[in-house]
Amino acid sequence: MVVRHADKLFSLYGDLDLSIEDLYLLERFQIAYLPQRAPDRALAVVLHKYPSIKRFLTAMQPQIGDYISEILKRYDPLDEDRESEKAAHECIWELADLLIYCKHPEIYDRRSNLGTDFSLALEGIDLCNKIVLDAGAGTGRLSFWACNKALTVFAVEPCSSMRHFIRNKAKRKRIYNLYAMDGQLDSLQIPENDVDVLLTCHAIGWNLEAELREIERVVKPNGIVVHLSGYNAGETNPIHDTITSEQFGYQAETYAETDGEKTKYTKQF
Repeated sequence: MVVRHADKLFSLYGDLDLSIEDLYLLERFQIAYLPQRAPDRALAVVLHKYPSIKRFLTAMQPQIGDYISEILKRYDPLDEDRESEKAAHECIWELADLLIYCKHPEIYDRRSNLGTDFSLALEGIDLCNKIVLDAGAGTGRLSFWACNKALTVFAVEPCSSMRHFIRNKAKRKRIYNLYAMDGQLDSLQIPENDVDVLLTCHAIGWNLEAELREIERVVKPNGIVVHLSGYNAGETNPIHDTITSEQFGYQAETYAETDGEKTKYTKQF
């Protein structure tokens, strides 16, 4: 089942001025998500109307070329401007979080509905004098919380505007043990057995098995990993069976966010 995001994202960010030209802000890793995230018909209509956007997307991320060719064949261009505008609106708001990451990280940080009390969600996890990695750090909420106790925190985030935001905020707050760095969960630029505690918050699952193997590579023996998944407790979610399987062996527990009980996954190495 394809999960749609437009209504929720519009309720959070509908006052922002987003346009179809903001697709030019997408980074390579975000463009790779389009086959899973974009509304196919609306994106096809946009690309028929704006061939320069098509050229940009395929030049930045050639691996989605077949997907783009397929949807352009499946859906014809629209002649009516009003219908084309509706398609552009749908496309913008289905992808609005990706666009806002790039264009307005400070607004995303203020308005994100991430209502986690990390002290409760991570109760019992010892960060004191530890090397901590926050993977998929976003604007660094979890990283900034962790750096109050940890020796060093690496905020790994693939979006350049988010890394810039974290660095500027750390500078303003005179925080010197927090380092924002490029990388993705399935490709961490960290040596083997280097991390005491690895944390994620609403970040895991784009390439789950590769992500879990990469985590095993960088976490020290006796290290600990906690994923605050964001998925509702008691409901089926797309990562549960794999992450709790015999192969990976995470334990599922619950934690509280502002919109209810969620599932977290913990493993001691």
